[in-house]
Amino acid sequence: MDLQSFIMNWAKEISGIAAVAIVNLDGTPVAGGSFDENIDVMLPAAYFTEVVKSSRESFNVTNWGEFEDVLITSSSHYIVMRMVNDSIYFGAAVSVRKGNLGLLRLKMKMATTNIMKFLR
Repeated sequence: MDLQSFIMNWAKEISGIAAVAIVNLDGTPVAGGSFDENIDVMLPAAYFTEVVKSSRESFNVTNWGEFEDVLITSSSHYIVMRMVNDSIYFGAAVSVRKGNLGLLRLKMKMATTNIMKFLR
């Protein structure tokens, strides 16, 4: 199994998932996809990368602990971006109505170990 297969199979187990991606901090997705035909993960990955980088830098200058993830909420989706290593993050968007934010964050944290194995 490769990273693309792993992440898409993982995503199918998440209720209300809209999109998922493993992304380099240059904004390029390494793996992932969307379950919504109107979303191409390339575009949000590029924009959300700037959010991840600036959030991580904010943590570096404030000494508020180790940066783990960013949560963005909208009226329709929760978007979570979790660091995998120094140069890769794991992003997922889930429907507010169909998803469970706490469960998404827990499952993302648990999947990070497996993702790191694929990146070696």
